[in-house]
Amino acid sequence: MLKGNEQINLPDLVLAEARLPNDRVVTMGEISRKFSLVDEESNIVIGYCKDILGMSGEYSIEIKREQYHRIILVNFQMTEAFREYVKKKRPFIKYILLNFLNKKGDVMGTYYFYLQKPLFFCDEKFNVQSITAEVVVLLPVTIPRESLEIWDLWRESDPMVKNMWMDLSKDQQQRWLEIVRQHEKTAPADQANGEYFLDMGIVEDDITFYCALGEAINGPGGYYGFTLTSLEDCFCGGFGAVAPFTLYISHLNKSAYECHSDNENSMSMEAPFLSSPLYDLLISNNVKVVFC
Repeated sequence: MLKGNEQINLPDLVLAEARLPNDRVVTMGEISRKFSLVDEESNIVIGYCKDILGMSGEYSIEIKREQYHRIILVNFQMTEAFREYVKKKRPFIKYILLNFLNKKGDVMGTYYFYLQKPLFFCDEKFNVQSITAEVVVLLPVTIPRESLEIWDLWRESDPMVKNMWMDLSKDQQQRWLEIVRQHEKTAPADQANGEYFLDMGIVEDDITFYCALGEAINGPGGYYGFTLTSLEDCFCGGFGAVAPFTLYISHLNKSAYECHSDNENSMSMEAPFLSSPLYDLLISNNVKVVFC
């Protein structure tokens, strides 16, 4: 077991017998290509693996007073395209893109990491069909376990119904919104003069507001901003609805959402919303708001 302050010298890539946690056991019946690793420089897929451990930062190590992480690639298999690239170029790899794949093999989302040392690939080293491999990397962003669980859920299928996030914990809802942002879903065609219906009765805070708004505009698992700044960006196009459009807001009286306005003491439920920065942003971007 590695301790957080333990200094060790590991090879850049070593064969390893990885002990998987009991709740992360991978069976042969599962999807064999859950992840792909891509060389950022050449944009060639290095290989695929059935599982990847350590992206949550649980295997952190210290090397020369710097914090790194062990990443374990379970059933890693190099692609023929990269093998040919290795034969011709004998490349050094430093930056790697990690793609999360759905069951069809399509990319759902992408993260990246840096190898602790440039990795030199030689063809002779990978004459095996598949291996369990270990790399030492710098993770710019760790992926919380809750996010991994949601990615696993989406791997089977994109959300088919709205409001699946309602049954999640607050932390999971935050992770859901992050994945909605990163999910490489086909961008809907820009459409002006549309009509969209937002149920504020299910909104409790900023996170659930943007979860609900994204689905109101772009359907289950849809995205349409996560802050006021990103919402304003969405108005410019590339995310489905473009102004002018109409947003029908219902059940505002049942919402626990605070609009942080100057009219908190008003008897009207619409008043706080009407004087909020959110409402000002909608109106200034030619969005018609109708309360119903």
